[in-house]
Amino acid sequence: MKKLLVVNYTSPTTYANEVPYLWLTLKSYFQKNSRNSSAWEWLDPEHSDIATSPEELIDRIISKAPDVIAISCYMWNDKLTMHVAEEIKRKLPEIKIIAGGQALYFEHKQNWFVDKWFIDAVCEYAAYGEVFITDYLDGVDIKDIAFSIYPTLSRTVWCKGSGSFNRREFKYPMPYLDNIDYLKTFTKEKPKILLDSSRGCPYACSFCEWGGGTSTKVVFKSLEDTKKELEVCFEILQPHYIDIINANFGIIKDDIIIAEKIVELHKQYGNCVKQVNLYGPTKTNKKNLKQIFKIFSESGLMDDVKVSIQTTTQIALDNINRIDMSFNEQVELYNDLCTDYGTQLKVETMLGLPGETLESFYHMIGELTNSGLLYPMMHEWMMLPSAPAANPEYISKFKLITKRVKYVKDDYNTNCIPRSEYGILRESSGIRNILRDDKWASPYDIVVSTYSYSIEDWAEMEIFKYYFVFLASHNIIVPIQKHLRKRNIDLTEFNKAFFDEFLMNIPSLNKGYHHLIAELKSDHPADIFYNDLGENLPYISHYSTLKFLILLDPAGFFKSLESWLIKKYGEDQVILDICEHLSDNIMTPMKSDIPNHQKIRECLAMCKHWGGQLFLDDFVSKY
Repeated sequence: MKKLLVVNYTSPTTYANEVPYLWLTLKSYFQKNSRNSSAWEWLDPEHSDIATSPEELIDRIISKAPDVIAISCYMWNDKLTMHVAEEIKRKLPEIKIIAGGQALYFEHKQNWFVDKWFIDAVCEYAAYGEVFITDYLDGVDIKDIAFSIYPTLSRTVWCKGSGSFNRREFKYPMPYLDNIDYLKTFTKEKPKILLDSSRGCPYACSFCEWGGGTSTKVVFKSLEDTKKELEVCFEILQPHYIDIINANFGIIKDDIIIAEKIVELHKQYGNCVKQVNLYGPTKTNKKNLKQIFKIFSESGLMDDVKVSIQTTTQIALDNINRIDMSFNEQVELYNDLCTDYGTQLKVETMLGLPGETLESFYHMIGELTNSGLLYPMMHEWMMLPSAPAANPEYISKFKLITKRVKYVKDDYNTNCIPRSEYGILRESSGIRNILRDDKWASPYDIVVSTYSYSIEDWAEMEIFKYYFVFLASHNIIVPIQKHLRKRNIDLTEFNKAFFDEFLMNIPSLNKGYHHLIAELKSDHPADIFYNDLGENLPYISHYSTLKFLILLDPAGFFKSLESWLIKKYGEDQVILDICEHLSDNIMTPMKSDIPNHQKIRECLAMCKHWGGQLFLDDFVSKY
């Protein structure tokens, strides 16, 4: 009997331990559809990166003596995974290594298999991995396997397999029901399960790539099978977290029943679920989605209602082929949910889509804040290699310029690092999450210019995003905006003037903006996260730069802000009161009696993380 080992490294977090869903679904499908399932032993997966070194991970795999290794590569694990795979191939030349996942980047590099000499075959990202691996293990010629990518004999060119597969005929696996014995061994605390009840997406948003494909027919798992799978998971695991990974959850009414089933089981098993996350809510069937949000919100399983609008600029939506309800329609639809259940309406946008301009960017921020939303979650546009936007014709049409940027781990305490550690590929010692070593962080590409905006424009949007999110999340800008709205002052114009006339007149912030432009125009992977304030200070994220300056001199900052607002909008007692109250009530170490150097150290300590309370009371509710 031959042995298969699936390697899919994920770092366990402080809040959840994820079951190895990839292994579970591949194994379930194979055992039901293989022509000779008894010919292969499915070794327990390698999904934990906890070890003393990468060499330990390598030795761990070699000790299992697999005949085939299937690796899964994403931006958070591809560098480490490829290193492990290459070293194993050096030591075991006869072993076969097949690869899948989003971060393979073979699409636009014909000689990819020359660099990746240790990879024998690839499964396309938008494919059905279960079908590919079943045919591969059954010995089907690689040239005849659907979704396969394989090298020529010289490895200088890659080819696509000629096999075909009708997605409508996909027999949905039962990853949990078929692997009960394994689930019983999964004794880790705070388990997280993944729910996959449909595959594919009928839409073709240019920025997106999704497992199962985009612009394809949607294939649904039967409602009864989904219920059975949930029942097994709750009985054995009592999951703390559930990630629903459908591309369009809510597209059919069965999804409402699934949501009700999750809540029913949650209550049956002692209110075990802490949170449900929807990775891909439906784009068009918003009434179903509202009902799903209601079901989860009233049961305390969803803290916020996430609305992914991408942008409010219609030409940009047209350019990315986005089909959705308008922003205003969605706010109107969901606002009562937030009122009834105390949840927040959180809007997700993408930075710098083609057709966006600086003017439209500030207009979007103004629209969102005029609607009473605190702040949007603004994401950089990552250029995914299999997305429609990566097509050379699309790039040429919209004059896209991309920049490779450094990967910064989005940890709680990465907003401030010592200068001695900046740029060092740190590799810690002892038992740890190897993926958290800087050495294994992979750079990635983002779009920083299109026909409608320049690199300098993008840098302004990015910097303003950091400053605005900080000021809004700490309720500094919120009372000012609320008061200006009462005075019928347009927040679009305010936001732009606030950046140009106030923030950019602060030397450290102006320096950060120009430092970012220089990074974007450099010939090395850009650092879009950190700001260099000076030789005697650590590197601080753009987000925390403004926080640090306010902590150092709150009276000076708010007096300057007050002066600018009065000069801009005229004498106003409310503005005076707001700025005075903010200055008086900020909790800064600079107001303590400790030595000055210690005050600065404590200010920096407060800048290490995203959160933290800055004020003595809830000031916003007064205005």
